Amino acid sequence: MNVIFVHGLNHWYEAYFWPWLTEFCTGLGLNIVKPEFPCQIRNNEVYYKDWARIMDEKIKGVDLSDTMVIAHSMGSVFSVKYFTERGLNFDTFIALAGSTKPRWPLFRRQIKTFVPEKAGTCYDFSKMAKHRYALYSISDDDNYFATEHLVKYADRINAVHVPIENAGHFRSDTVCKNQLTEIITSVVKSKNCGKEKCYGTD
Repeated sequence: MNVIFVHGLNHWYEAYFWPWLTEFCTGLGLNIVKPEFPCQIRNNEVYYKDWARIMDEKIKGVDLSDTMVIAHSMGSVFSVKYFTERGLNFDTFIALAGSTKPRWPLFRRQIKTFVPEKAGTCYDFSKMAKHRYALYSISDDDNYFATEHLVKYADRINAVHVPIENAGHFRSDTVCKNQLTEIITSVVKSKNCGKEKCYGTD
């Protein structure tokens, strides 16, 4: 099975939970795809079209029917727009701190390009990913996104809600480790045995 990582703004895969997640997925025998996007807001280098072009190249030849996508923060917002606009179907989507609106004036010209223009259409993500999970903090301690917008994002993509106390913006390397490893393990096992039962379902 393949797994595509999609980082957020102002960091790549050396930060937050990505290092242990890389090791964990490698241990499960997953093929990891790590697109690295321009992500420094202060350098005025963040535009959707550039991220989309990089993703187009990175997923060439990847069997998306046997793929999960794990995205964080703005990477979660990007993933919804990218996969729906491209009409690409894949197996599982796991969003960490995905939101519909930031706390602070993040919507500069370049960031606006990440937001689906027609939310009703672009957030109909159930047609793109068979299984969808949204992890978010319920302690209102995410410095970037208010809880109500984290919850709204999860609702809009019709995801299994995975609320976590004191998770912040998932900057701690272990804050979501138990939940994330359980979801990924469940997905991999269900694929291996050909069953549809997954984490958070009956």
